[in-house]
Amino acid sequence: MPGAQRQRSEPTEDWRQIALLSTSAEQRTYELIRPVVLFGRSPAERARETGAAERTLYRQAARFDAAGMASLFPPPKPARHRTLPEHIRRAILELKAEHAGLNDREIARICDIRFGRSVGHHTVKRVLAAGPPAAVSRRRFPPIREIADP
Repeated sequence: MPGAQRQRSEPTEDWRQIALLSTSAEQRTYELIRPVVLFGRSPAERARETGAAERTLYRQAARFDAAGMASLFPPPKPARHRTLPEHIRRAILELKAEHAGLNDREIARICDIRFGRSVGHHTVKRVLAAGPPAAVSRRRFPPIREIADP
């Protein structure tokens, strides 16, 4: 039989001991508001016991009542980078395949005009490095030598 995974300690109501035994900020917050939420003790009384701000306890208890355990955890962070739509990625690859002489800034400017969305030249560089160049399936215009009256 394997040994105990956690250190044993006696149950206590001493806030300083509980704060030392808590392993995360969320657990510490829950232990701070637990007597208020579960047993209906006054936040003012709990603030005197723990040294926490009374207003903070009122606010945390109200959040806990409204959202439950989710209120103890920070909200998820929004995505930092936007993603480029697939049709713009495809257009970048097609432009480079059709006109190999265009540089990244020129392709970015074309995308800005064509799609009405600003695309940075660093983004164009990343798209070109990530994907294989598109095969040119057709030309938009015939070569100049094939046009009868240019």
